[in-house]
Amino acid sequence: MNLDLKPTSDFPILIEGQPGLTVILKLSCCNERSENLLIRPILEDGFTDSQQVVSCHYQVNPAYLYLLPKKAENLILTFQIPKTISDQNSVKIGLRFPGIEAEAIPILITLVSPQPSSETLSPANSIEKSLKVTFPFSDQNLLPSTHLSPQKTSIIGKFTSRLTDLDTIPSRWLIVEILTLLAIIGDDYSQTKQGNKTLQDLEKTVFFQQGATAFNSGGIPQWILITLSTIKTYLGQKLVLELWEQWLYSLGATDLEHEKNPETILMSPLFPSHWISQQNNQTERWFSNIILGLKQINPSFSDQLETLISQTSKSPKKPAFGLGLLPFINPKNNQETPTITPEKNITLITGLSSFDTLPARWLVVELLLIIAAQGNQYSTEKLGIELSSKLQRTRFFKNGILALASAQFPRWLIVTHQATSAFHTDTGGTLETQGLVYFWEKWLWSLNSQPLPNLVNYHTLTETLIQKNGMDVEKWFLDLILGLGLISPRISAFIQTLAEIVPIISPKPAIIKTSPEDIVNSNLSLQR
Repeated sequence: MNLDLKPTSDFPILIEGQPGLTVILKLSCCNERSENLLIRPILEDGFTDSQQVVSCHYQVNPAYLYLLPKKAENLILTFQIPKTISDQNSVKIGLRFPGIEAEAIPILITLVSPQPSSETLSPANSIEKSLKVTFPFSDQNLLPSTHLSPQKTSIIGKFTSRLTDLDTIPSRWLIVEILTLLAIIGDDYSQTKQGNKTLQDLEKTVFFQQGATAFNSGGIPQWILITLSTIKTYLGQKLVLELWEQWLYSLGATDLEHEKNPETILMSPLFPSHWISQQNNQTERWFSNIILGLKQINPSFSDQLETLISQTSKSPKKPAFGLGLLPFINPKNNQETPTITPEKNITLITGLSSFDTLPARWLVVELLLIIAAQGNQYSTEKLGIELSSKLQRTRFFKNGILALASAQFPRWLIVTHQATSAFHTDTGGTLETQGLVYFWEKWLWSLNSQPLPNLVNYHTLTETLIQKNGMDVEKWFLDLILGLGLISPRISAFIQTLAEIVPIISPKPAIIKTSPEDIVNSNLSLQR
C-alpha cells in the first residue's frame, strides 16, 4: 500500500489534536486489480492505552465508490475525536475496507492538552490528512497493527474481515444458503426407511399442503436458485457458509503457537454441485425437504412435528360424498385442498423482500446466540463435559480463542444483540416476541389448523447466556463449537476427531508425606 505520510514502526497514520477535533481524511483510491471494486470504507472502534473502547462517529462522502480496473477516484472520510477521552491517552483505531482487504490501515491519535499561552486564541477545529490507497494492499509500507506471523495474520484477518462483511451482504444470501442446506439434509433423510415413512405421513397433513401452497405462491424454489447463482457470481463459485466452514477447519490445520506450516484437511463440499444442479421448481419437494431437514437438526421441532403427524393420523377421515353409492370413484378426486389465507401469503412475500435490505449481521448474531445457548446446555451434561475437557487442550481451541479475542468477538456479539433488541422494541415488539427466528417459527406453525405449540422465548434464553458468559472469549467459543456440533454432523465429526487425538492426561501418583519421627525423644526401644 502506498502512503503519502511518513510511516512509523507501528502506525502509518499519525494524528495529533485535542478531544473534539474533527479529522478529515482525503482518500485517493486506486484500483490496480483486474476486477471492479465496490469501495465502502468503515472506521472501526478503537482502544485507548487504558483499554477504554472508543467509538468515533464518521461520515463518508460519497458513501461508496465503484472503481473500474486501473481507475482512481477520491472520497472523504470525516470523523471527530470523542470529547470524553482524557488527554493522557492515545487512541488506536483502524480504517477498513470490507470485502476487499483483510487488513486495516492503523491510525494512532495522540491527544494533546491546550497550551496556556494559546487559551485566548481560537484553536483549530479540524485537521486534514491525505492518503493514497492502492488495491491490492502491498506489504512495503502498510504494517500490521500487531506483530503477528503471516499465519496468525491470515487466520485472524479472515475472521475479522468476514465479520465486517456481514454488514454489507444481505440476509437473503444467508437465508437461502441455510434453506438449501436444510433441504440437502432433509433429502438425505428421506432416502432412509424411517425418513421415507415420515415423508409419506407428512404429505397427508394440512400443514404440508398449506406450506407447499405458500411456497408456490411466493415462488420460493425460483427465489432460492436465483439467489444461489447470484452468490456464486459475487464470491467466485463459493458460498458464504462454505467460506466460514473452511475458516473453522483451518483452526485445526494450523499451529499458531509454534508457527508450523498448515496441514491440509480434505472435506467433501458443503453444497454438492450435482445436488443443486438437479433441483428444479418442484415446490412440494423443496418444502418437504426443508421440513425434514429442520426435524433432523432441531429436537424440539422434531417432537412438535411428530405430534402434528400423529394428530393427523388419529383424526377421523370424512368419506367423500357419494363414495358409498359409487365406490369406483377415486376418493382423491373428491378431497378438498385446504386454501391458505391471503394474510399468510402476504407475510411470506413481504418477509422475504425484507431480507434484501436487512444486513446479514443481525440474523447471524441471533442464530449464533441460539446455537451458543444449546452448546452451553450441552456443556453441563456428562458427554459435553468430557468433550469440552478434550477440546480445550487442542490447538484448534487455542487458535479459535486467539482469533475471537483479536476481533473482540464477545463485544461485537453483545452490542449487535442490544441494537437489534432496541430496534424491535422501538417498532412495538415485546421482549418475548423479538427476533427473526421467533417470527418465522410462528408463521411456519400457523400453517397448521391446530393451535400454535409453545414457542421458545429466545430473548430470555439469550439474555441469560449473555449474563453468564459476559466478555469471556473462551466460554463463547466453547459454547458455539459445542452448539454447532449438535446441529451439524460434519462439524460434530470434525471436533470428535480432534478430541480423539488429544493425549490422555494420566493422573500423577499421589505422594504421601510422612512427618519425620523423633527418635531421640521417643520412649520406645531403639531395637523396635
